[in-house]
Amino acid sequence: MKSLKLFLISSIISFVMLDLGVFFLVESGRLNINKPTYSLRSVTSRFWVDINEDFGVWHEPHSSYNHKKSCFEVEYEANSHGARDVERLKSSDKDRVVVLGDSFVEGVGVSLEKRLTNLLEEQSKIEHLNFGTAGHFGTTQYFLMYKKLAKEFGHSSILLGILPNNDFYDDDYSYGKKVYFDRYRPYFVGQYPEYDLIYFKENLSGWELRFFSYIKGLFREFTYTYNAIAFLSTANRFEYGGEGTETYSGYYDYKKDQLDVMFYSIEKLIEEAAGKKITVFTIPVIGDLLRFDKAKSSPLSKELKEFSKSKGFNYLDLLPLMHSHTRQWDKYYLPCDGHWSEYGNAVAFKYIKDHLQGGSWETNSSQFHHHSRLITVGEF
Repeated sequence: MKSLKLFLISSIISFVMLDLGVFFLVESGRLNINKPTYSLRSVTSRFWVDINEDFGVWHEPHSSYNHKKSCFEVEYEANSHGARDVERLKSSDKDRVVVLGDSFVEGVGVSLEKRLTNLLEEQSKIEHLNFGTAGHFGTTQYFLMYKKLAKEFGHSSILLGILPNNDFYDDDYSYGKKVYFDRYRPYFVGQYPEYDLIYFKENLSGWELRFFSYIKGLFREFTYTYNAIAFLSTANRFEYGGEGTETYSGYYDYKKDQLDVMFYSIEKLIEEAAGKKITVFTIPVIGDLLRFDKAKSSPLSKELKEFSKSKGFNYLDLLPLMHSHTRQWDKYYLPCDGHWSEYGNAVAFKYIKDHLQGGSWETNSSQFHHHSRLITVGEF
C-alpha cells in the first residue's frame, strides 16, 4: 500500500509538472491548442457529439460550448434544431438560404455577425439557415445532412462549400478506421458508382460512451496536457504531398477513389435537391495557397469545373481569387487555429457575392437582393 501511495503521488506530481510545462508553451505562443475552460458546464456540453443516427456528429438542441484558444474565445449556441444559428421556422413562403457544411461554414473561432453566411444574409436580406458543423464532416455527411434534416426547411437553391484540405480523408473509409475508430461516422464504401452506405461503430448510445465522454471532457476542460495530446495525435495525419513538396494539399494530392466518393456525394445531393440550382465553391487553406503559388492551376479545380458542366451546376474556386487578393495570406486565417478569421470570412463573402451577382444565377446586383437563393455546404 505504501508503494502504491508513493506511485500515485509521484504520478500526480509528474502530471502536474507536465501540465505546467504545456501551459507555458501555450501561453508563450509556441503551441497553439485548445485551452482548458475550467468549467463543468463545458465538460458536460453536447455541442459537438456523435448523436445523429444519419450523419453522426451534430449539436444537441439548445446546447452551448465555450471554445477557448490563445487567439480567440467564442461562445457557441445551438437552436432548437441543433444548428449554430438563430431560431428558424421550417415552413416559409420566402426565398431562403439553407447552409450546410463543416467548421469553416459553421464559423469556428468567429462570432455569428462576422461569419460568411451572416454577412450574406445581412447584404441580401434573405435568411441564411446555417447547418454547418465541426467534427470532421465530409461530403458524404453533407449529402445526408441535406437529405435527413436541412431539406425539411423551405429553401430555393443550394451553395455547396467543399474543403479539399480534409474532405477527401473525412470520406475515406480506410483512413477513418485508423483515425476515427472511436467515432460514429457514415461512409460510402465500394467503387463508383456502386456504393454501400455503412456506419463505423454500431450505435450511438450506451452508458460506456457517456462515461468515457465525461472523463475525456474533464481532462479536456481542466488540463493543457490532454489538449496537447489530442492535437499531436491528429497532426500530420495526411500523407505528404507530391514529389518535391512537404505539405499536403487537397487540391493536388487527392486519390482517384477519394474523388469518386466526393463526386458521388454531390450527385446524390443533386438528385435530392430535385432541380434546385446549385453552386459549388472550394475553400483553400494556407498550404493550398503555397502550392498554387508554385504550380498555379490545380487538378481538382479542373476536375470540378468539367464535372459541373456535365451535371449542370455552377462552380466557384476561391483558390486563385484568394491567392491574388493579397499576398498576406496569413490574414485569412486565425493565427492559433487555421480556420477563417473575420478577414477571411469577409473576403470569401465578397467573391461569393460577386459570383452570384456576376451572372451565373442572376444578371445584376439588384436581382441578388430580391431573388438570389443559397445553400452553403462546407471541417474542423
